[in-house]
Amino acid sequence: MRGYNAVFECQTAGSVLDRYVEGRELYYRLESYLKGVATAVYEEAGDLPDGSIVGFYNERWDLWNHAAKRNRGLLRYFERHWITREMAKPKEGANRSDICEVVDLHMKLWVSTVFEPLKGRLNRAGQEHGIKAKGIDGESE
Repeated sequence: MRGYNAVFECQTAGSVLDRYVEGRELYYRLESYLKGVATAVYEEAGDLPDGSIVGFYNERWDLWNHAAKRNRGLLRYFERHWITREMAKPKEGANRSDICEVVDLHMKLWVSTVFEPLKGRLNRAGQEHGIKAKGIDGESE
């Protein structure tokens, strides 16, 4: 419910400047929260033996994808108005790369925080046990 309230407050702020500040704060809070969750997944995976890491990774990947879709639905209005407008604003001659859509933000953080650091272990475990981690080689679900 707090997510709905934060989006509502962001979009109904009095002035354009207030909406801009609220939108930026909401976006960075979302990014910070997702980074924390992804970091927790990575740290939890660090304690697992190679034999069970692929199953753990696949389970968490499915949950992460589901959360990305749910958050996109929750933040649809915010994405359609604030994020789209921010992405269209030029930043040093090119489109902004620090702002992206909600699902893309989820995937960017997953890859940089969980997948890349675990890629070697996932590949080794997959070869040893004959199972493949989801998301490798374009397989997303």
